Amino acid sequence: MTTAKKIDPYLQQKVMSASPAQLVLYIYDIAMSACINKDKIKLNKVLSHLKETLDYSPNTKDISLTFASVYDYISFLVKNNRFDEAKNTFLQIKTTWKEANQLH
Repeated sequence: MTTAKKIDPYLQQKVMSASPAQLVLYIYDIAMSACINKDKIKLNKVLSHLKETLDYSPNTKDISLTFASVYDYISFLVKNNRFDEAKNTFLQIKTTWKEANQLH
């Protein structure tokens, strides 16, 4: 017998109607929540996803390399149980991302 998680229809609609920039904000929120809960497994999944989805095309290569370095630094913090610092770093990135993409 398998047990499937029920998906909140409101949350599903929110994600399905979000812009790519908004989806990144949601991922940062998940990461900050995982930092609060000291959930290394979830944080590693989030960081892997963020790194895997960077765009290294010529126009975005430099910024992608910068983000990759920041994600590597956060990974270092998580490995060393420095969850508050990791959360604060995600918060700084989220704030900058929000401003750069003019999101509310």
